[in-house]
Parts: sequence; structure tokens; C-alpha cells
Amino acid sequence: NGLSVGVENDLLSEALRELPDKKREILLLFYFMDMSDSAIADLLKLNRSTVYRHRTSGLALIKKFMEEFEE
Repeated sequence: NGLSVGVENDLLSEALRELPDKKREILLLFYFMDMSDSAIADLLKLNRSTVYRHRTSGLALIKKFMEEFEE
């Protein structure tokens, strides 16, 4: 989709790259572009509940990635 967001934390940047495209896109739109789940759902033609699930599962994957890296 051409979304480009600068992430200065190398570990977070790597964790984001490891995510499936849709989860990464939703997380970037929500946390870096300050869009709501409803706005993202409209933009991506998804149900709001689908956006929420992608966002929460994406966060869980990032947390797991970062915890494994810290070990």
C-alpha cells in the first residue's frame, strides 16, 4: 500500500518486519498514524473486529519476539 513509517528502535523495527503484512499494516496505522480500529477497517475494507484481532495478535507476536531476543 506504500505506507512508510520510520521506526527508530531497531528491535521493534525487526519485530515489525517479522509480522505478516496485514498485522504490520494495521499496527502501523493504529500506533504510528493514530487511526482508530473503525477508520482502519474502513480504509482496508475489513470488519472492525477483524482489525482488532489483527492488532491484538500482532502485539502479542511483537511481545514474544522481543522477549525471545532479550533472553
